[in-house]
Amino acid sequence: MTRVLCRARCLGRLRRAVDTWLPWLALTVGFSPVLFDLAGNLIDHPESRFTLLAPVLLVLALWRDPARRTERHWVGALAIAFGIALELLGILTDAWSIARFGLPVAALGLAFWLGAPRLTAIALVFFAIPPPDFVVLVASPTLELALARFTSTLLRGLGLPVEAYGFSLVAEVGRIELRPLECGVALAFTLAALGWYAAAIADLRIGSVPLRAIRAGLLAIPLELLVTLITGVLLGMGARNAGQFWLTHGAWIAASLVGLAWIHGRAANRPGPSSVRAEG
Repeated sequence: MTRVLCRARCLGRLRRAVDTWLPWLALTVGFSPVLFDLAGNLIDHPESRFTLLAPVLLVLALWRDPARRTERHWVGALAIAFGIALELLGILTDAWSIARFGLPVAALGLAFWLGAPRLTAIALVFFAIPPPDFVVLVASPTLELALARFTSTLLRGLGLPVEAYGFSLVAEVGRIELRPLECGVALAFTLAALGWYAAAIADLRIGSVPLRAIRAGLLAIPLELLVTLITGVLLGMGARNAGQFWLTHGAWIAASLVGLAWIHGRAANRPGPSSVRAEG
């Protein structure tokens, strides 16, 4: 009898696991062309690797509370169909930015359809998609020119021989080009993802989550001045490769680590429900 109950229990767990993971596996297979395209983009364009933060944040958000579920909603089926339509349209027209956008739309739709835990966490998939060109180029080349001139003027005043030629910083050891994606967009994207993640794990209302992400992303405006200044200092001191790495990867990695430490530090100090009831 015990063996029969154990077998029934195991079969029940297996069935629940299949019901939970099979739709996500099907979604992964269906969007495999988009996933391969994203992987190729990360290889061909290393400056876009800040999008790797989004999967990390998604795993962290779901790991904190994997059991919580919401009600299933038929709207999810429409979102899945719309996401698949975007993928097909993008592939057929060779517009991969459209096809990529279909992935997070379909993922969010599947989460609605299944009643998956933390829908705001699932929405972090949007931050795994590189921003489209019209977003990256919205302030180009004015922003790059201004950052190069500002950095050069300040560093020459401090005695470092760094000149601005167009949107490049130039010193004796070489030059570092300030490209649109690296001049605020990557940092803003990273900070916005961290802001969304912080709101998601704090269980804020869905309307408050985008506002938190936007406010966090706006911090990139003053911080990018500091990022470019550090790049110029490293270049002026002869460490061109270090300056290039800092501009391309170091800034968003540092922002991610500091942001996660700050978010989880605040979460650890926030009183839980039990302590609130005890104080009451």
